[in-house]
Parts: sequence; structure tokens; C-alpha cells
Amino acid sequence: MDIEELPADQIVESTFDPITGLKAYHIIDALTRLNAPGEIISPLARYLPKLWELYNDYGFIMLEINPIRMENRNGRLVPVACDFKAQFDQDNPQWKRLHLPVEVFQTDLTPFEEEINQLRTYQGQSDVVIINPEGTVTSFMFGGGANSASTEILGDKATISTDFGGNPPYEKMYSIARIVYRYWLQQSRVLLIIGGKANNTDIFVTFKGMFDALRDHAAHNGRPDIYVIVGRGGPNLIKGMAYARDVLDRLELPYTFFGYDTSIVDVVQYAVDMDNALAGQKEGRS
Repeated sequence: MDIEELPADQIVESTFDPITGLKAYHIIDALTRLNAPGEIISPLARYLPKLWELYNDYGFIMLEINPIRMENRNGRLVPVACDFKAQFDQDNPQWKRLHLPVEVFQTDLTPFEEEINQLRTYQGQSDVVIINPEGTVTSFMFGGGANSASTEILGDKATISTDFGGNPPYEKMYSIARIVYRYWLQQSRVLLIIGGKANNTDIFVTFKGMFDALRDHAAHNGRPDIYVIVGRGGPNLIKGMAYARDVLDRLELPYTFFGYDTSIVDVVQYAVDMDNALAGQKEGRS
């Protein structure tokens, strides 16, 4: 779930006293204001306050769990953290009690990651991690849900894991796309653009940035040998897809578009299947 994409009535922001900590009634109040299903309120109120103990006792400065799913264990619902993001105050020795591997704090960045990081001063997220330098599926992922599902399903096929949510403006999306294409497009068989149904992100603006960049990349480097797959929803979706279609038709590139009524998992699996099929075709020609 990309929090930035949610409407205001689906978000609760609240404060609590750090001396007394996060309590069950804080969770109950927030979930009640969100009209959450009654059966999940008690399990979440039982477990989520423990996050404050983790945060406060081990030197965290930021902690995020997204998404949380409910698992039925012997007839009782138990929350399960499906993705976890955190930052530590490394000057606070408390984090050492977790005995984390040194790699967690590794700060060596590749030239690709350094270029993308330079764009973080602009609106919107631009989180990237190289997954497999030999991968064949390059993805633009929008939101935490799309990032988690895509990274897991693609596996070693993925060149990079990304999150470009938060309604990035045209200039930022265009610049990001030019960098991504320059580093990864030549080796890729599939270009995947994937995200859920946005509420605040202008799909036309982000699509225009990505597909203008693809057009300009092809003009300077020749037409790439890729299959384009898009799965997205949100404001100005039809206008954005029409623009993408026109660019791809002019470049004579094959493509498949999915709307928000198709699940992220199904779209990503389609990308995996397409990559396998293209690999088979190339082996047959060789």
C-alpha cells in the first residue's frame, strides 16, 4: 500500500506521550476512526503497541510496516508484517543489541544508484536497489505493495527493485526513466510498469515522463528489443495509456496494458511468463 496514494479520509495521524508509550487504546481509536472491520481491531491493538518497545529500545529513528496481513492461526487472527523498513541512529549503541549483519549498514552505492539518489530533492519517492545485474525484466514500481509483490515474483529476473510513488512531477519521472533506460534497457527483454490504483498520482504525467524518455532513448540509441507491460490505475489513466500507446506504436514496440481491475500479482506473473517466452524465442533463433 502506497500511503501517499490514499485519500485523506483513509489516513489517521495521531500523537502519544513517549514517556508512557504507544498503548492499545491509541490503536483502537485510530482503527475505529478508519471504520476498520471489528475482527481485526483486537489483534492489532494487542500486537502493534509492541512496535513502540522495538522503536524505543533499539535505537530506531524511523520504523514502517507496510503491508500488514492477518493470518488465521488456530481460529485466531494474528497480524503478520509482510514488509519492514527502518532507520537507526547509529550513534545510539542500542541497535547493536539486535546483532544485525554489517551488510545492513553498507553505504556503498553503484553509479546507477548514485544518479537516482541525486533526484531525491524533488517531490515523490525515488528508491532503487539493484537486484540482479544480469536480470532481464526492468520495472518501474509505484507503491510499497507493487514493490513487494514484484520483487518477490520476479526474483532473479529483476534488474532493479524500485518505488517511484508519491506523485512525482514530469521532470523527475523523465530524468529517472532516462537513467533507468541507459543502464538497463539494452539487456532487458521486458519493461514492466506496475502499481495499484492511485488516488493522488497523475498517471498521465508519470506516463508522459516515462514514455517521452523511452522515445528519446530510442532516438539516440536505436529501438530497444523489448516487450512493454503496464498495470496501473488512477487519475487520468486512459489519457496516460493513450499517450503510451501512441509512443509505442510509433516505435513499433509490442505491449500489453492492464487496468486497475487486474491484480498486481497477475500482471507481474504475466511479465514473468512473457520473459520466459521471449527467452525461448531467442534460443530457437540461435
